[in-house]
Amino acid sequence: MPGCLLVLTAAVLLRMCHDMYRLKFPPAFVIVKTGEVNREVKPIGTVFLHALIFYWVGGIVSHRSWLFQTILRHANTKFDSWDVTFTAQNQDPATEAWQMAPSW
Repeated sequence: MPGCLLVLTAAVLLRMCHDMYRLKFPPAFVIVKTGEVNREVKPIGTVFLHALIFYWVGGIVSHRSWLFQTILRHANTKFDSWDVTFTAQNQDPATEAWQMAPSW
């Protein structure tokens, strides 16, 4: 029995490391206008929380479950105030969108 527990623990730890690696080092992207290859950099704390929420909790309970939705809603409350339009910020929406466009 202890051998099985050790194997299970090792498998879970390997899966956790794999999930965090995938989030920490996402695929590179190309900026269309310049042809420059770039990669998103994510802090390890963000990587851990995203893996915890989306891979592990979301994998155990459904992503559509009330528990997952409650966790997601709570985690995103600090971003609720970001829904201010460009016009309300005295910025031109087209200009702001096109400034982000080369990365996407």
